[in-house]
Amino acid sequence: MEFGVLGRLEITHQGGSVVVETPRNRGVLAILLARANDLVSVEQLVDELWPQRPPAQARALVRGYVSRVRRALRNTPAADRLVTRKPGYLMRVEDGELDVHRFEKLIADARIARQAGRLGHCVTLFRQAHRLWRGAPFADMPPTSIITASATRLAELRLASLEELYDTVLTNGHDAEIVTDLIDLVAEHPLRERFVAQLMLALHRGGRTADALTAYQQVKQRLADEIGIDPGNQLQQLQLAILRNDRDLAPGQTSPPSPLLRPDDEMAQEVPVPRQLPGDLSTFTGREVELARLLTIAGRNAGNADVPAAPVIVTIDGMPGVGKTALAVHAAHRLADRYADGQLFVDLHGFTREVTPVDPAGALDQMLRGMGVRGEQIPQDLDARAALYRTRLADRRMLVVLDNAIDEAHVSRLLPGTPGCLVLITSRRRLAGLDDAHSLSLDALPLKDGLGLFSRITGEDHTSPTVAEIVELCGRLPLAIRIAAARLSARSCWTAADLADRLRDHQHRLSELDFNPRSVTAAVDLSYRQLSTAHRRMFRLLSLHPGADIDAYAAAALADTTVRDATRLLDDLTDAHLQHEPTPGRFRFHDLLRVYATHASVDKDSEAARRAALSRLFDHYTHTASVATDVVYPHLAAYLPRIRRPASPTPAFAEQTNGRPEGQADRRTGAAAWLEAELINLLAAASYAAGHGWPAHTLHLSATLRRHLHRRGRYTQIVDLVGHALDTARELGHQLGELDALCGLGEVHKFQSRFEPAADCFSQALHIARRIGHRLGEYDALRGLGYLHRYQNRFEPAADCFGQALHIARDIGSDLCELTALCSLGHLHRSQKRLGAAADCFGQALDIARDIGDRESELIALHGLGVTRRAQGRYGSAADCLEQALNFALETDDHNYQFEVLHNLGYTRRATGQPAAAFTHHRVARDLACDLGQPADQARALYGLARVHSDLGRHRQAREHWQLALNILTDLGLQHAEEVSIDQIRAHLDDPRDRR
Repeated sequence: MEFGVLGRLEITHQGGSVVVETPRNRGVLAILLARANDLVSVEQLVDELWPQRPPAQARALVRGYVSRVRRALRNTPAADRLVTRKPGYLMRVEDGELDVHRFEKLIADARIARQAGRLGHCVTLFRQAHRLWRGAPFADMPPTSIITASATRLAELRLASLEELYDTVLTNGHDAEIVTDLIDLVAEHPLRERFVAQLMLALHRGGRTADALTAYQQVKQRLADEIGIDPGNQLQQLQLAILRNDRDLAPGQTSPPSPLLRPDDEMAQEVPVPRQLPGDLSTFTGREVELARLLTIAGRNAGNADVPAAPVIVTIDGMPGVGKTALAVHAAHRLADRYADGQLFVDLHGFTREVTPVDPAGALDQMLRGMGVRGEQIPQDLDARAALYRTRLADRRMLVVLDNAIDEAHVSRLLPGTPGCLVLITSRRRLAGLDDAHSLSLDALPLKDGLGLFSRITGEDHTSPTVAEIVELCGRLPLAIRIAAARLSARSCWTAADLADRLRDHQHRLSELDFNPRSVTAAVDLSYRQLSTAHRRMFRLLSLHPGADIDAYAAAALADTTVRDATRLLDDLTDAHLQHEPTPGRFRFHDLLRVYATHASVDKDSEAARRAALSRLFDHYTHTASVATDVVYPHLAAYLPRIRRPASPTPAFAEQTNGRPEGQADRRTGAAAWLEAELINLLAAASYAAGHGWPAHTLHLSATLRRHLHRRGRYTQIVDLVGHALDTARELGHQLGELDALCGLGEVHKFQSRFEPAADCFSQALHIARRIGHRLGEYDALRGLGYLHRYQNRFEPAADCFGQALHIARDIGSDLCELTALCSLGHLHRSQKRLGAAADCFGQALDIARDIGDRESELIALHGLGVTRRAQGRYGSAADCLEQALNFALETDDHNYQFEVLHNLGYTRRATGQPAAAFTHHRVARDLACDLGQPADQARALYGLARVHSDLGRHRQAREHWQLALNILTDLGLQHAEEVSIDQIRAHLDDPRDRR
């Protein structure tokens, strides 16, 4: 794709022309190309097209012209280049697509070649540049102010570069080649004395001295007639040198023979080397990793052999107050001695309170003056200023710091065009649109560095827990830490504890971090106010989310929008460093930004709007969690509550409802990943809903999540979750919710060996289930009570409970309930040494599990069958069952059964003479029991380890493990735990063989 304005306006694609019809449409395109990659407002376009009296519908007409230009480009690679961006439009062109850019690049490369002494290559590049010209710039366009300024600049650049070209040719001794060209140029520009001087020298060297002197007389006469002045001093000196046949005019000289023919830089007045860096902070602390990276990047620009082919540009971005400027200035001072031609510093004020941002033209004016360019030499046109700036930087080694930039457009004209320079740019936005720039994003300080910063300012002990709390309350944000430290230093009567106490107040923390002229609120406010209305609303609503992070689906529910729009808004807020993306697709607040957003939401959003947003979020979570749990645990469907589908979008796994087997594995994987990623948020939502008036959501989330948590062994979270549900259910008189919560709480007590409270929960649940006629709840309560009885060797009541549960399961036609009841009976029979009956129960359960295709149920049955066959002495068959069960437990991430299977595999390996394998299995089982918080199971694993130590003759270690197991069971008040009893342990401790 190529755009041409060096002549008539032209667009070509794959060798063919792209037609943009009508003068107005072409005029709009020409204006946008004259300002390529820069934003042109609608108002500017109106002023350009109708400089006197714009029609009433001018803005609508401009939109129409832009639309028709887009249509003309729609079948080309430039289809999406005409970008709408408030308050106007931007024409984006890639490198090399616009002939002006190619021309400027070739000219810059030619100048570099000339400075390097490669004169032949320099001439080639200049000639390539001038072959791009097909006529006057924008030749067929009406003379608007933008087009006229651009055309004037380009015409002057063309003439100046032609002068440089012919200087180079003359220096190279190829005089005869350019005489004809120079005759034409002098005829076209008779008052341009440099062309006349070049023509005189070329004629003289070619043996046409008389013609050279005639050329001088002609220009002298014309200057007198038209302006009333004599030729300049340099031209007069050249005439005298020709008359004297001066040797310096001979061909082959290595430098231009006359001051008139020397580049302007050689005639520039000496100016001091600019040293504009602000002072470094004496309290600058930390950032070792970031600083090392900066120094490494700059190091590639340090030596002549390593100078890159382009300037080195580093962008430093981060949230307000994170220390971008401090790092840039500190690094610049460390690097200053590498840049002998000086350092330039411009505060662009992109995010400065009550200060208008410095526009690119103003920044260029500052930097050109800093390099010694006099005011009258600085062009008015932006492009001309940028070209002069790049020219002045060519072949110089300078360090440029551009602080506080708004976006890429703010700095694109301020970048050098040639190698040798380092540019450090700070911005609150990620400047991803700057080609070849190295990006460095700053996060909050590590705690160690935050402590160091606070201590350096205040003198407080950096090891103090109070100082650590202050730094954390400041979110480890350098600005907040400095303000807090300054406040403490300014209040002689305060202690660090006083400051910490004030900062603990969440509602007023931001006001405590306000110490004129510095303020965290003011710093964030500038970023917030630059957001669009939609971005501000999303920013505020995100603060309502009770969890740690959020994905696009939950954000879409909060904001009542599409996932695509939510993703775009989240991405934009992240680019502006008002959100953080710690992992792909998940977003979170910095603590202080959340506080600011919360205040903003209270100020701007009504209570009704905030409550509606949270209702949409909780609807999304309850529905999606229900679907995800159903997908991951399909045979628990009878236990899972249903909620109507919300209006907000849901992840892909929740959309697949056709029941077809293809794609179900992917769907299960997606649902399991979602549950794991969102679990903390779901628990936070349930807790918040319980305390703020969303009871139905609390009950739904409790009933949905507790079985998933149980399989992960997350008992503390279950207690919190079902505790909220139990309180809510009792307040509402919701008996089914109370029943479910009691069963969940009973399960936790049971696995943690708190049998008395477990029995109380299951008994209450059984009473409620029978009162309301809920057979499934009755089944759960009976199974729970039966387990407690079996565990305490009360076999008859255990058999009664399990028998009633099996009858209910068959009565309601639940395969899953029948299977689990059979397994419960199987374990009871095994405890009573009725191994044949136990094996029969587990065999029936295994057949049911395989019939219904439930791998988790197959795991339960295989484990029971494996333990029974081990008790029967059938060790090979036992190991086979247990290894299959272990694979299922690992596959389903069921931590409880991972413990059970590994523990029993340990006994099996020991019985078959494999003590090393047995030791490993028991040790891993012990670690799992510790992680799960199941002390009785810890005692069982310790007993198994003690047996292995004893077999290996490690009697001291065996006694230590038996004693630990005895202590646990004694503390729990238990006589036994499954296969282990206190009497067995004491017998081992009393055995003289184990006293060695």
